[in-house]
Amino acid sequence: MSSRFETGLHEQFLQHGLYLRNWSNTTIRTYRQGLACLGIERPTKADLEAWVVGMRQRGLTPGGCNMYIRTVNSYLSWLREEGHVTERLKLRLLRAPLKQPVLLSPQDIKTLVLFRPTSAVQFRTWALIQLLLDTGVRIEEALGIEHQRVDLDNLTLVVFGKGRKERTVPFSLALRRVLFRSLARPKPCASPLLFSSRSGSRLLYRNAYREIQTLCKRVGIKVHCHPHLLRHQFAANYIREGGDIYRLSRLLGHTTVTTTQSYLRALGVEDFRVGHERLTPLATIRTA
Repeated sequence: MSSRFETGLHEQFLQHGLYLRNWSNTTIRTYRQGLACLGIERPTKADLEAWVVGMRQRGLTPGGCNMYIRTVNSYLSWLREEGHVTERLKLRLLRAPLKQPVLLSPQDIKTLVLFRPTSAVQFRTWALIQLLLDTGVRIEEALGIEHQRVDLDNLTLVVFGKGRKERTVPFSLALRRVLFRSLARPKPCASPLLFSSRSGSRLLYRNAYREIQTLCKRVGIKVHCHPHLLRHQFAANYIREGGDIYRLSRLLGHTTVTTTQSYLRALGVEDFRVGHERLTPLATIRTA
């Protein structure tokens, strides 16, 4: 396997994605990690096969390998489109068993909803959890929500999804009470963001992740709780309570229903019945 590293093409690919495809910083980080794992800028078919074998020999799971393979396949397509190579190369994804996440129980959700924060950080984290449960938006989308894009009268908010695509998302009356309280609280440095750091800047993903885990442990939840699990929770609850897959696909910001179907199969949800107020986990909890 060639070890030659030709500098330049990896960064050109990332810049192409950043400036022409509007990739998010999260996407850029993921792709950069995948390309660093590959380490070759013009790989041959033999290089690619040896790379996959090497990942498996190092103990990476099929699912972990597939994350890198998707990045490399996108890079390979770009190489050919830009004329850097002439051969059409594409790696097949490895067959990986679906690992279903352990979701929160109804009692876990009730415990989270009825929790009463005692500090500014706790309130921010608690409100963020409510929003993720109620809308199913991605954590990076939630962290970018601005005050002015929250419409309490019409029960909608605007997020920017993958590719900086704007999406309007509905929320429940239960979440409106939370957002009203959040918007009424003094913001540091007059930040335009709904969720911001003490300095008024955008809250970092790793800090939001840590604070969500800390709060969930504090209230006694045993499940490994993280931002994407709350998105899973919304999707599973939506379908089980009668929501249809086509509307769910739009709410989640998926480009195709096929993506949503795969998403739900990973959750063990196969019952696609037809039918936002009664579809959110928060609607089942009565607050004082």
